[in-house]
Amino acid sequence: MIAATGPDRKLYLYPVAGGDPRPVSGAERELFVIRRGEIPANVVRIDLATGKRTLWKALEPADSAGIDTIGRVNLSADTKNYVYSYVRTLSDLYSVEGLK
Repeated sequence: MIAATGPDRKLYLYPVAGGDPRPVSGAERELFVIRRGEIPANVVRIDLATGKRTLWKALEPADSAGIDTIGRVNLSADTKNYVYSYVRTLSDLYSVEGLK
């Protein structure tokens, strides 16, 4: 999906493969984005009027061992509170000697 301003000056998500755009409600001045697959997940604030991009926050769990990806990030309307999810994959390696 690509976020872009439509002909009516409102924000829409356009499917890259084609199809009808979906309106993004509540986005008037700013858009917050992350690039999936990066640890930490840099949340970038985009000013819709100017296109200026600024780093809002870098998200990473205190213990990043085994973190595969940072998932969805949700912000409160005033951006003072946020939650995010992540996928952690941990495993154990055993070394066995002397088997016959």
